[in-house]
Amino acid sequence: MDCKIPRIYPLNNPIYPRLRWAPFKGKLRFVIDSNLKQLPPYKISAQNNRLEVLLPLEKPSLPLIAVKAIDFEQISPQKCRLVISSEGELQYEVSHPKLHTMLLQLDNVKMPSYLLRELETKHFPCGIEQILPYSISKNKVGIEIKLKERIPFKIVTTEEHLYLTFTTSGKRVKEAKKEELKPEVSKKAEPKEEKPQEVVEAALSVKPAFVSPFAQKLPTETQIIFPGRMAVFTGQPISLDFQDADIKNVFRILAEVSGFNFVVSEGVKGKVTLKLDNVPWDQALDLILQTYSLGIVKRGNVLRILTLEDLKKEQERLIQTQQALEKKKEAEPLITEEIQVNYVKAADLIKQLKDIKTNRGKLTYDEMTNRIIMTDVKTALKKARDLVRSLDIAPRQVMIEGRIVEVSTEYTKDLGIQWGQHFSHTMTETSNIIETRGGAGGGDKFEFEMGDREWKGNIPLIVNLPPEGAYGGLGFTLAHLGRAYTLILDAKLQAMESEGKVKILSVPKVVTMDNQPALISQGLQIPYRTTSEAGTYTQFQEAVLKLEVTPHITPDKKVRLELNLHKDSPGIRQEGMDAIPIEKKEVKTTLLVDNEETVVIGGIITETKESKESRVPFFSRVPLFGLLFQNKMRGIAKRELLMFITPRVIAQKASIQENSFIKSAY
Repeated sequence: MDCKIPRIYPLNNPIYPRLRWAPFKGKLRFVIDSNLKQLPPYKISAQNNRLEVLLPLEKPSLPLIAVKAIDFEQISPQKCRLVISSEGELQYEVSHPKLHTMLLQLDNVKMPSYLLRELETKHFPCGIEQILPYSISKNKVGIEIKLKERIPFKIVTTEEHLYLTFTTSGKRVKEAKKEELKPEVSKKAEPKEEKPQEVVEAALSVKPAFVSPFAQKLPTETQIIFPGRMAVFTGQPISLDFQDADIKNVFRILAEVSGFNFVVSEGVKGKVTLKLDNVPWDQALDLILQTYSLGIVKRGNVLRILTLEDLKKEQERLIQTQQALEKKKEAEPLITEEIQVNYVKAADLIKQLKDIKTNRGKLTYDEMTNRIIMTDVKTALKKARDLVRSLDIAPRQVMIEGRIVEVSTEYTKDLGIQWGQHFSHTMTETSNIIETRGGAGGGDKFEFEMGDREWKGNIPLIVNLPPEGAYGGLGFTLAHLGRAYTLILDAKLQAMESEGKVKILSVPKVVTMDNQPALISQGLQIPYRTTSEAGTYTQFQEAVLKLEVTPHITPDKKVRLELNLHKDSPGIRQEGMDAIPIEKKEVKTTLLVDNEETVVIGGIITETKESKESRVPFFSRVPLFGLLFQNKMRGIAKRELLMFITPRVIAQKASIQENSFIKSAY
C-alpha cells in the first residue's frame, strides 16, 4: 500500500460516509468520518494481523421528552402566547406549508392523547384562528397554527417550557374591542335519562360563542377567588341539566364553554345535581363553588379548583411568599448614586423619581451641578437610571429670522404684486410640486426661471395692503410666503431697496429652544422733562416695536408659532402735559407653518407731515412776479411697516448621550 499521499475510501453508509488514512509523524493514521454529533460506543480489536473497528449502524436512541401541558394565554392587549410544558428542553422546527398557516414540529417527544385536541383561539384579539396538535409519527408531534394574517412571532425555550409569542398590531386590538358578539343561548335541555358520561360528551361538542370578558380581564399574577364574591356575571349564557353527575365532568363543560383552562385538585369530589336555564357560565361556576365549599386560584387563563381548606393554605403560602420578598428587599443594602442630568433641570425630574423610590429610599438634587442624588436599593436605582435616560434628551432648537421693512404706501400695491406670485415649482427627480399662493386675486401673468427651476402663473396679491383702506382699527394683516419663495426673499427686498421703494430697518436673528420664547425688540426712549417740588428732571418713555415668538416643533416637522406683537409710537404732545402720549397697538395669534416658511405681518402705518418747496433759479426772486416761479406742497406721507418672520429648525447632530453615575454603598 502506498501511504505517501492521503487516501479516501468511500463506505457508502449514511452515518459513516468515508474512511481516510494518511502518514502522520512516521505513523499511519486512520480517520472514520461520522455524521453524528457524538460517536456511539465502539470497539477496537486486533486479531491475526488485522485491526477491527466495530461501530453501530443505527443512531443511538435519545430518551423521549414528555409533554405535560399545552396552554394558550393572552399576556397583554397585543400579545398572546402558546406555552408547551415539558420535562426537558424541546427540539423544534418551524415551517409555513400554506399561506397563513404555521407548523411547529416537535421531535423526540412523548405526548399523551388527551393533549391532542383543538384549541379554540379565534376569539382572542391576536390574529390566531386555531391551534391543532396532532401526531406525525411515533416520536414526532406537529402543532398546526392557522393565522388570520401574517403576524410576527418569537420562540423562547427553557428546560421545562417552550414559549411561542405572537405580537399583533394595535389596530386589530381596537377592532376586537369594537365587535359586539351576541352570545348563542343554548336550548333548554329536555329531561331524559342519560348516563353522566353521555351528557358530558354531548356538552363538549358545543363550541363557545365567544370568550367571556371575564376571561380577558384576568391578571397574570396569582389571585385567589372565594365563592360568592363575584359582583357582576358577564359569561356566555348556558343551560345545564345534571343528575348525580361527577363534579369533575361539570368543570370540563365549563372549561370548554368559558375558554379557561381548568385544573381540579384531588380533594374535589362529589356528585352534582342541578338544573339551570340561560345562566351565565361564571354564575353557574360561582353557584357550584358555594354549594360544595370550593375556591379558585387564578393565574392568567388557568383556574385551579381547590377546597376551601386547601385554598386557605394557598392564601397563607402566598402571603408568606410576599412577606419574604418584602423582607428580602428590606435586607438589601442601600446604595447612593449621583446621576448627572445633562439637558433638563434636575429639579424637574424629582417628581417622576418619587414614584420609583422605595420607603427606605431618599431623593434630593444639587442645583449647582445639576445632579440627582438618590439613596435606595439596587432595583430602584436601575429604574431611576432608565427613567433619567429616557427624559434627559437634548431639546431641539429653532432659529427665528426676522426682517423689518418700511415701505411707502405708494408702492404697497406694487410690493403686493411682487410678492403675490403663484409658484408652480416641479422637481425633475421627485416630481414634487411646491405652490405658494397670494391672498387676493387679480394681477398679470409672468414667467421666471432660475437654473432648472421654473415659476409661472398669475400674480395674485399676498400682501394686499392698499393705501386707502388700511386705517381702521389696528390695521394688522397676516399672510404666508411659501418655502420656495423664502429662498429669494432677500434678493427681492434688496432690489426694491435699491429702487428707493423699500427701506430695510433691521434683520434680527435669534436662536431659541423648543417651547421657549424669543424676543425681538427695536425702538427708542423719548426724553421729557417733569417739574416737581424737588426740581426739574428728565425722564424717559419707551416707544418700541417688540415681537415675542414662542415656537413649538410638531412631530410632523411643522412649526407652531405663538406671536405677540407690540407697536408703540409717539403721539402729539398735549398742552399742559409734560409726557408724550404713546399710541399702542398689539396683536396676538397662533400660526402653524412649515419649516422655513415665512409669515408676513403688515398693516402698521405711520403718518408724517411733509412740506416741500421748489423754485426756479433767478426768476423766483423777482419781486411780485417771482411767486409765479415758486411751488409749495404740503401733505402727509404714509409709510407702512412690514415684518417677515421665518422659523428654521436647526438639525441636531447625531450624538450618544451618556449619564454618569457615581456609586457609594454603606
